[in-house]
Amino acid sequence: MGMVTIVLAVVLFAGAAAQDESACLGFIDRSLLPMDVYVAGTEFEGLSTLAEQAELIYLNGPGLGSLRAGGTYLVVRPEGYVNHPWTKAPVGIYYRELGTIRIERTGPAAAAALVMASCRPIMKGDRVIPMREQPSVPVKAESSDRLATAPEGALASAVVLGLDDRRELGAGDVCFIGVGTRDGVRPGDRFTVYRPQPPFSPQDLSVAGSEKARTYRKVLSGLHRREVSNMLRARSLPDRMMGDLVILRASETTAVAKVVNSRAEIHIGDKAVRR
Repeated sequence: MGMVTIVLAVVLFAGAAAQDESACLGFIDRSLLPMDVYVAGTEFEGLSTLAEQAELIYLNGPGLGSLRAGGTYLVVRPEGYVNHPWTKAPVGIYYRELGTIRIERTGPAAAAALVMASCRPIMKGDRVIPMREQPSVPVKAESSDRLATAPEGALASAVVLGLDDRRELGAGDVCFIGVGTRDGVRPGDRFTVYRPQPPFSPQDLSVAGSEKARTYRKVLSGLHRREVSNMLRARSLPDRMMGDLVILRASETTAVAKVVNSRAEIHIGDKAVRR
Protein backbone atom coordinates (compact mmCIF):
# COMPACT_ATOMS: atom_id res chain seq x y z
CA MET A 1 0.00 0.00 0.00
CA GLY A 2 1.41 3.39 -1.00
CA MET A 3 2.29 6.13 1.41
CA VAL A 4 -0.89 8.09 0.81
CA THR A 5 -2.41 10.18 3.58
CA ILE A 6 -4.75 13.12 3.88
CA VAL A 7 -2.55 14.51 6.61
CA LEU A 8 -1.30 18.05 6.24
CA ALA A 9 2.22 17.96 7.64
CA VAL A 10 4.54 20.76 8.65
CA VAL A 11 7.84 22.12 7.46
CA LEU A 12 10.73 22.06 9.93
CA PHE A 13 13.94 23.78 8.93
CA ALA A 14 16.92 21.41 8.96
CA GLY A 15 19.10 21.91 11.98
CA ALA A 16 16.97 24.76 13.31
CA ALA A 17 17.05 25.03 17.04
CA ALA A 18 13.77 26.92 17.25
CA GLN A 19 10.55 25.59 15.78
CA ASP A 20 8.22 27.76 13.69
CA GLU A 21 4.56 28.48 14.44
CA SER A 22 3.27 25.34 12.71
CA ALA A 23 5.82 22.84 14.02
CA CYS A 24 4.94 19.89 16.21
CA LEU A 25 1.18 20.49 16.18
CA GLY A 26 -0.05 16.98 15.48
CA PHE A 27 -3.29 16.09 13.72
CA ILE A 28 -6.41 13.96 14.00
CA ASP A 29 -7.08 11.35 11.32
CA ARG A 30 -10.24 9.27 11.01
CA SER A 31 -8.36 5.97 10.73
CA LEU A 32 -5.17 4.24 11.78
CA LEU A 33 -2.50 5.04 9.20
CA PRO A 34 -0.80 1.91 7.80
CA MET A 35 2.81 1.15 8.73
CA ASP A 36 4.01 1.49 5.14
CA VAL A 37 7.28 2.88 6.46
CA TYR A 38 8.22 2.77 10.12
CA VAL A 39 11.20 3.30 12.42
CA ALA A 40 12.83 -0.12 12.90
CA GLY A 41 15.99 0.73 14.83
CA THR A 42 18.63 3.23 15.88
CA GLU A 43 22.27 3.54 14.95
CA PHE A 44 23.38 2.13 18.31
CA GLU A 45 21.01 -0.80 18.83
CA GLY A 46 21.28 -2.25 22.31
CA LEU A 47 22.56 1.04 23.68
CA SER A 48 20.04 3.57 22.40
CA THR A 49 16.28 3.12 22.32
CA LEU A 50 15.20 6.65 21.35
CA ALA A 51 16.49 9.01 18.65
CA GLU A 52 16.63 12.78 18.58
CA GLN A 53 18.06 15.51 16.35
CA ALA A 54 21.27 14.67 14.41
CA GLU A 55 20.96 10.92 15.12
CA LEU A 56 20.66 8.15 12.55
CA ILE A 57 17.66 5.79 12.37
CA TYR A 58 16.74 2.81 10.19
CA LEU A 59 13.42 2.34 8.41
CA ASN A 60 11.53 -0.77 7.31
CA GLY A 61 8.15 -1.42 5.74
CA PRO A 62 6.41 -2.33 2.47
CA GLY A 63 6.49 1.30 1.32
CA LEU A 64 10.28 1.64 1.24
CA GLY A 65 10.18 1.81 -2.55
CA SER A 66 8.36 5.14 -2.38
CA LEU A 67 11.19 6.84 -0.48
CA ARG A 68 13.70 8.98 -2.32
CA ALA A 69 17.23 9.72 -1.19
CA GLY A 70 17.52 13.30 0.05
CA GLY A 71 13.78 13.57 0.61
CA THR A 72 12.37 14.93 3.87
CA TYR A 73 9.61 13.07 5.71
CA LEU A 74 7.59 13.44 8.88
CA VAL A 75 7.65 11.00 11.80
CA VAL A 76 4.37 10.60 13.69
CA ARG A 77 2.92 8.42 16.44
CA PRO A 78 -0.76 7.49 17.00
CA GLU A 79 -1.50 8.62 20.55
CA GLY A 80 -5.15 7.82 21.22
CA TYR A 81 -8.78 7.79 20.14
CA VAL A 82 -10.62 11.11 20.44
CA ASN A 83 -14.37 11.28 21.04
CA HIS A 84 -16.58 14.33 20.53
CA PRO A 85 -17.21 15.93 23.95
CA TRP A 86 -20.88 16.62 23.12
CA THR A 87 -22.02 13.47 21.33
CA LYS A 88 -19.29 11.04 22.48
CA ALA A 89 -19.08 9.88 18.85
CA PRO A 90 -15.59 9.01 17.54
CA VAL A 91 -13.72 11.97 16.03
CA GLY A 92 -10.58 10.10 15.02
CA ILE A 93 -7.10 9.18 16.16
CA TYR A 94 -4.77 11.85 17.48
CA TYR A 95 -1.27 11.66 15.99
CA ARG A 96 1.66 13.31 17.73
CA GLU A 97 4.25 14.85 15.40
CA LEU A 98 7.76 13.89 16.50
CA GLY A 99 10.08 15.46 13.96
CA THR A 100 11.46 15.39 10.44
CA ILE A 101 14.00 13.08 8.85
CA ARG A 102 16.07 13.13 5.66
CA ILE A 103 16.56 9.90 3.75
CA GLU A 104 20.30 9.18 3.50
CA ARG A 105 20.19 5.76 1.87
CA THR A 106 17.45 3.61 0.37
CA GLY A 107 17.30 -0.13 -0.18
CA PRO A 108 14.85 -2.99 -0.75
CA ALA A 109 14.96 -4.18 2.87
CA ALA A 110 15.91 -1.09 4.89
CA ALA A 111 16.58 2.62 4.56
CA ALA A 112 18.75 4.95 6.66
CA ALA A 113 17.63 8.43 7.67
CA LEU A 114 19.03 11.37 9.63
CA VAL A 115 16.83 13.11 12.20
CA MET A 116 16.92 16.72 11.02
CA ALA A 117 14.69 18.24 13.70
CA SER A 118 12.80 16.68 16.59
CA CYS A 119 9.90 17.83 18.71
CA ARG A 120 10.06 14.76 20.94
CA PRO A 121 12.18 11.59 21.03
CA ILE A 122 11.49 9.16 18.19
CA MET A 123 10.99 5.49 19.10
CA LYS A 124 10.79 2.20 17.22
CA GLY A 125 7.42 1.61 15.61
CA ASP A 126 6.77 5.30 14.86
CA ARG A 127 5.34 5.89 11.40
CA VAL A 128 6.99 7.83 8.57
CA ILE A 129 4.72 9.79 6.22
CA PRO A 130 5.20 12.31 3.38
CA MET A 131 5.34 16.01 4.17
CA ARG A 132 3.36 18.84 2.65
CA GLU A 133 4.24 22.49 3.03
CA GLN A 134 1.79 24.68 4.89
CA PRO A 135 1.02 28.33 4.14
CA SER A 136 2.15 30.88 6.69
CA VAL A 137 -0.82 31.98 8.80
CA PRO A 138 -0.80 35.33 10.65
CA VAL A 139 -1.99 34.63 14.18
CA LYS A 140 -2.50 38.17 15.46
CA ALA A 141 -6.18 38.95 15.89
CA GLU A 142 -8.35 41.48 17.65
CA SER A 143 -10.08 40.18 20.75
CA SER A 144 -13.80 39.72 20.54
CA ASP A 145 -15.82 42.05 22.73
CA ARG A 146 -17.01 40.56 26.03
CA LEU A 147 -20.58 41.24 24.87
CA ALA A 148 -20.07 39.40 21.57
CA THR A 149 -22.72 36.81 20.76
CA ALA A 150 -22.53 33.98 18.26
CA PRO A 151 -24.06 34.94 14.89
CA GLU A 152 -27.13 32.95 13.86
CA GLY A 153 -26.35 30.10 11.48
CA ALA A 154 -22.57 30.40 11.80
CA LEU A 155 -20.44 27.27 11.59
CA ALA A 156 -19.87 25.92 15.10
CA SER A 157 -18.15 22.94 16.70
CA ALA A 158 -16.60 21.86 19.95
CA VAL A 159 -13.03 22.13 21.12
CA VAL A 160 -12.26 18.40 21.05
CA LEU A 161 -8.65 18.21 22.21
CA GLY A 162 -5.83 20.34 23.57
CA LEU A 163 -2.26 19.91 22.35
CA ASP A 164 -0.37 17.67 24.78
CA ASP A 165 -3.79 16.76 26.25
CA ARG A 166 -4.15 20.09 28.05
CA ARG A 167 -7.55 20.50 29.68
CA GLU A 168 -7.34 24.27 30.26
CA LEU A 169 -6.16 26.49 27.41
CA GLY A 170 -5.07 30.11 27.33
CA ALA A 171 -3.52 32.53 24.86
CA GLY A 172 -0.70 30.84 22.95
CA ASP A 173 -1.99 27.29 23.43
CA VAL A 174 -3.05 25.02 20.56
CA CYS A 175 -6.26 22.98 20.30
CA PHE A 176 -8.27 20.92 17.82
CA ILE A 177 -11.87 21.60 16.76
CA GLY A 178 -14.32 19.20 15.15
CA VAL A 179 -14.78 20.87 11.73
CA GLY A 180 -12.47 20.90 8.73
CA THR A 181 -12.18 21.44 4.99
CA ARG A 182 -15.37 19.46 4.42
CA ASP A 183 -17.15 22.28 6.24
CA GLY A 184 -15.28 25.03 4.39
CA VAL A 185 -12.68 25.70 7.09
CA ARG A 186 -9.38 27.11 5.85
CA PRO A 187 -6.12 28.22 7.50
CA GLY A 188 -6.49 31.79 8.73
CA ASP A 189 -10.19 31.47 9.63
CA ARG A 190 -11.16 33.06 12.95
CA PHE A 191 -13.38 31.41 15.54
CA THR A 192 -14.74 32.78 18.81
CA VAL A 193 -15.13 30.42 21.76
CA TYR A 194 -18.25 30.46 23.94
CA ARG A 195 -19.42 28.51 26.98
CA PRO A 196 -23.07 28.12 28.06
CA GLN A 197 -23.87 29.59 31.45
CA PRO A 198 -24.60 26.97 34.14
CA PRO A 199 -28.19 26.22 35.21
CA PHE A 200 -29.67 28.36 37.97
CA SER A 201 -28.99 27.10 41.49
CA PRO A 202 -31.49 27.95 44.28
CA GLN A 203 -28.45 28.48 46.51
CA ASP A 204 -27.86 31.70 44.60
CA LEU A 205 -30.79 33.21 46.53
CA SER A 206 -29.11 32.51 49.86
CA VAL A 207 -25.84 34.32 49.34
CA ALA A 208 -26.86 37.19 51.63
CA GLY A 209 -26.87 34.92 54.70
CA SER A 210 -29.53 34.46 57.36
CA GLU A 211 -29.66 38.12 58.52
CA LYS A 212 -31.09 37.06 61.91
CA ALA A 213 -30.84 40.59 63.34
CA ARG A 214 -33.24 42.13 60.80
CA THR A 215 -36.34 43.99 62.06
CA TYR A 216 -38.51 43.05 59.09
CA ARG A 217 -39.87 39.91 57.47
CA LYS A 218 -38.13 39.02 54.23
CA VAL A 219 -40.13 39.23 51.02
CA LEU A 220 -38.05 36.49 49.36
CA SER A 221 -39.45 33.62 51.39
CA GLY A 222 -42.13 30.97 51.22
CA LEU A 223 -44.28 30.94 48.10
CA HIS A 224 -42.63 34.05 46.65
CA ARG A 225 -39.19 32.46 46.91
CA ARG A 226 -40.43 29.37 45.06
CA GLU A 227 -42.01 31.57 42.40
CA VAL A 228 -38.77 33.48 41.86
CA SER A 229 -36.80 30.21 41.76
CA ASN A 230 -39.13 28.77 39.12
CA MET A 231 -38.76 31.89 36.97
CA LEU A 232 -34.99 31.80 37.27
CA ARG A 233 -34.89 28.12 36.31
CA ALA A 234 -36.52 29.11 33.02
CA ARG A 235 -34.14 32.03 32.47
CA SER A 236 -32.31 32.70 29.19
CA LEU A 237 -28.69 33.89 29.30
CA PRO A 238 -26.25 34.47 26.44
CA ASP A 239 -23.23 32.21 26.27
CA ARG A 240 -20.10 33.50 27.95
CA MET A 241 -17.38 34.70 25.56
CA MET A 242 -14.15 32.85 26.40
CA GLY A 243 -11.64 33.82 23.71
CA ASP A 244 -10.59 33.68 20.07
CA LEU A 245 -8.95 31.08 17.83
CA VAL A 246 -7.18 31.26 14.49
CA ILE A 247 -6.98 28.15 12.30
CA LEU A 248 -3.39 27.07 11.59
CA ARG A 249 -4.22 24.10 9.38
CA ALA A 250 -7.24 22.03 8.42
CA SER A 251 -7.84 18.45 7.33
CA GLU A 252 -11.13 16.99 6.13
CA THR A 253 -13.03 16.76 9.42
CA THR A 254 -10.87 18.56 11.99
CA ALA A 255 -8.73 21.69 12.27
CA VAL A 256 -5.80 22.82 14.39
CA ALA A 257 -6.19 26.24 15.99
CA LYS A 258 -4.16 28.58 18.17
CA VAL A 259 -5.73 30.50 21.05
CA VAL A 260 -4.87 34.12 20.23
CA ASN A 261 -6.95 35.76 22.99
CA SER A 262 -8.57 34.42 26.13
CA ARG A 263 -10.69 36.03 28.82
CA ALA A 264 -10.56 32.86 30.93
CA GLU A 265 -9.39 29.28 30.58
CA ILE A 266 -10.91 27.53 27.56
CA HIS A 267 -12.03 23.97 28.27
CA ILE A 268 -12.52 20.87 26.14
CA GLY A 269 -16.18 20.93 25.04
CA ASP A 270 -16.43 24.72 24.74
CA LYS A 271 -18.14 25.89 21.56
CA ALA A 272 -16.06 27.45 18.75
CA VAL A 273 -18.07 29.59 16.31
CA ARG A 274 -16.67 30.97 13.04
CA ARG A 275 -16.63 34.74 12.87
